[in-house]
Order: sequence, then C-alpha cells, then structure tokens
Amino acid sequence: MGSGEGDEFKGREKSNKKIWLFVSRVSDTVNEENVKKYIHKRTNAEDIYVKKLDTYFVRQNNQAFLVGIDPYFQEQVYKSDFWPKNIIYSRFNFKQGQRFLKDSQNQRSHKSEENFSNLASTSNLIK
Repeated sequence: MGSGEGDEFKGREKSNKKIWLFVSRVSDTVNEENVKKYIHKRTNAEDIYVKKLDTYFVRQNNQAFLVGIDPYFQEQVYKSDFWPKNIIYSRFNFKQGQRFLKDSQNQRSHKSEENFSNLASTSNLIK
C-alpha cells in the first residue's frame, strides 16, 4: 500500500468492514432504533447499521431487519443467547437479499407502468 503524498492522485480511504445479519420474527412494536440500541447495549459497538426489510407475507410479529456490525463482534452476535427469545438470525445472503429489496421497488414501478398503460388504452377508446 502506498504511503506517499499526492495532490490530485489519491487512493480511497479504507472502508469500515461489516458482517451482515438477517434478523427476523421480530415483534411489530420494534423499530430500527430499538434494534440498534439493543445491539449497542450488548456490545458497546458504535457503528451499527440497521434497516427494516419489507416482508413478503403480512403476518403479526414477523418483521425482518438487515443488521451490519464490525466483524470484531461476530462471535458475540452469532451466539443464540445474544438475541431475545424467538428471534431468528443468520448471515445475510446478499444474492437473495438484493433481489428481495429490488422486488418491492419493482412492484411499485410495475404498478405505475400498468396504470399508465391502462390510462393510455382508455384514452385510445375515447378518441
């Protein structure tokens, strides 16, 4: 790794790596901030990322979250006694997860396209 100084030619700063977890079967009363506070209280980690994920099925107490945390805490967060009772946790699968996140965006976009197509065909009938 270079250590010299450059005015215009510079490398990017080292990014903070994270391990990523999929946390599910979370109560409906829990939000992103609740999850972040819980993890911070148990680990003292400062850089915690939490994002609520849209689930396919609307069921009571079935929320899911994407959690990112420093790899230093990996052993701790993969222990079953770290998480509250009935919470399911696993390594986040980015291949499936990206598709899952994109599906909710695509559904909204597809509905807009569908509405536009219906409106266009209706306007052709009026002429």
